[in-house]
Amino acid sequence: MITVQKSPVSNLQDYQKDPQWDFISFLYKRGFYDGIIANSKAYFDTARFLGAKDPIRLIYYGIDKSNFREAPMLRNQIRKRLSLEKDDFLVLCPSRVDERKGIDILIEAIAKIKKISPPVFSKIKVVIAGAKTTNSSEDYFCLLECLVKRYNLTRLVKLGYEDGAYNKMNALYNASDLVVIPSLREGLGLSALEAMRVKRPVLASDTVGLKEIISDQKNGLTFKVGDPVELAKKLVWCFSNKKKLQEIALSGFSYQKDKFNIPKMVKEHLLFYESIIKKLNKLCQKGFAS
Repeated sequence: MITVQKSPVSNLQDYQKDPQWDFISFLYKRGFYDGIIANSKAYFDTARFLGAKDPIRLIYYGIDKSNFREAPMLRNQIRKRLSLEKDDFLVLCPSRVDERKGIDILIEAIAKIKKISPPVFSKIKVVIAGAKTTNSSEDYFCLLECLVKRYNLTRLVKLGYEDGAYNKMNALYNASDLVVIPSLREGLGLSALEAMRVKRPVLASDTVGLKEIISDQKNGLTFKVGDPVELAKKLVWCFSNKKKLQEIALSGFSYQKDKFNIPKMVKEHLLFYESIIKKLNKLCQKGFAS
């Protein structure tokens, strides 16, 4: 069985330049597998694009409700720890420190809000909770620090808050008023689903993966990938339309609960495994008969 957890890229040349994707493509084309599980349509389409044949099954992730849940007490605790005022609008970016996550786009957008709407700018606070996971993360983190200083946002933006440890994310989601995911590329966007599970509104780029799960103004909000001006305008809209934002958050919760739950994921995995085992048994029986 093969499943891939590596973000798709934009064209065949990029796949060929990446040794890992090149190896995955080799496995697909040679048929060295009994089945492929794709956790998003983006992964499913990538497998087909790189030469994979059936059996391939699209099975979405389930979000663990014991790890991600609405908790007002946690919200109050974290907001107090962050020294937030009652009417401060906390924007959480749960992305790890990686250039493809587009965190610099968010920082650029926050800086632009100062000109678009000074009253909103005065009440927005930002926590970027991603951890540094590679050597290139260090360089990108330095770039983000430079941007924060250049735009004089040190008081508004917290970088690498507690390294965004997985077991602390539920508290941060609860503390937030809006979760922003400005990625340039995503395979799906688990952090968006986690935020939905906690009944938090999600504003995400319309990149592959994220636009697969977020419908603008329905179960979340979107902006054009890589566009800090549109992101800034959407942030101002969110601050100014909190009642509508809450409605969107509740729609996101219902959507996640119905489509991305663990019992459904487990059932679909079992059915897929059983279908492959039956197929292999038939092949074995044919072999013995001949």
